[in-house]
Amino acid sequence: MRQFPSTIQVCLLFDRANPVDLEALVARFQGEELPVSYKLVFDTKPGVFYRLFGQNEVMATLEYIDRPTNPAHFNAALTAPFVTAATPDARERIAAHTGYVLVNVHHGALPPQGEIGDLLRKLDIKAGADLGSFKQRLRIAARLGALVCEMGRPSLVHWTPTDHLLREDAFRLFAAEPIPSLLHFQPLPFGASEDAQGRALAGIDVFGATHFLARDIRVAPSFIPLVATLDPIIAFLRLATVENGYVVPDGDTFSPADGSFTFRARHLRAGPRFDGTQGPIIELEPLDYPEHGFRSADFIAPTHSFDDRAVPPVVSARLGQTGASVVADWRKTRRMAEAAGTQLRIKYDPEKIAPARPSALRRLLKVVTGGR
Repeated sequence: MRQFPSTIQVCLLFDRANPVDLEALVARFQGEELPVSYKLVFDTKPGVFYRLFGQNEVMATLEYIDRPTNPAHFNAALTAPFVTAATPDARERIAAHTGYVLVNVHHGALPPQGEIGDLLRKLDIKAGADLGSFKQRLRIAARLGALVCEMGRPSLVHWTPTDHLLREDAFRLFAAEPIPSLLHFQPLPFGASEDAQGRALAGIDVFGATHFLARDIRVAPSFIPLVATLDPIIAFLRLATVENGYVVPDGDTFSPADGSFTFRARHLRAGPRFDGTQGPIIELEPLDYPEHGFRSADFIAPTHSFDDRAVPPVVSARLGQTGASVVADWRKTRRMAEAAGTQLRIKYDPEKIAPARPSALRRLLKVVTGGR
């Protein structure tokens, strides 16, 4: 399972000749990136091909090709339900294009593709093989793509890491969001019959999550509108990828500061994935989404909560001899949450944690809360 794609590519289609002044675009990019300096490399061909190498060891190329690309390159992207919904005329835009600009961004002076890439892999040379470098490649590729959009107005943008096909205005909107955003994963819905009330159930496989976590993510089926599950996916991924961030542990829950939704993370050894194979996944299980009338029987309303520094006596009594280890686990989680800019709260229902109820401890939920 490959993580941190070494090259980030953006293909921008145009339906007219000479659509963008690449010379001016490169100069603007160089100015924006200061104090990091990007120098033009020897094989630059003004107006057609530009190769920039930065002090940060990032190589970026921009090339204008004055002919259509092979439409077969877009076949997989055209089957994605999100593409169908967001860009319903994508096929027509592809058919009408007459040329394109290709952006490629990678780390290192040598391109990690073809024979050179094979050699680098044999020598175990992995430039930029860490999360910070990967996010840097994503940012630079998105910025260059956004500049092409602003200065040239392409008819369609193909963000190849996650096979998105977007109009230029939508691409610029997503590209300006913090990483990761919807640009960095492809939601692939799957059906799961109906619930007892006859409501259709559907979940989402998150194509692109492995780029950040080396694990697949899926959203468990529910009747919540699929578009409403995008915010929880982004919240989970951002918590895992911010500085000092961490992956929500198995069985713990997370929600934004306003409590507008609550999901639980379940770490599973195997399960269905978007490609039909089996493998370790993280399932995001919805517990509460008031806006859409969803509440699981496992959800605990946030009427009583605490953290490891102020454990209520009724909870301490029910923990008994396990109390010290449980509180130590809470303390560890709280410190990780605070380091990531969020907070930990443990919620409980006083009536269901009374000593007379031996299953009371199942009614404790660790909830990591933070910005949406």
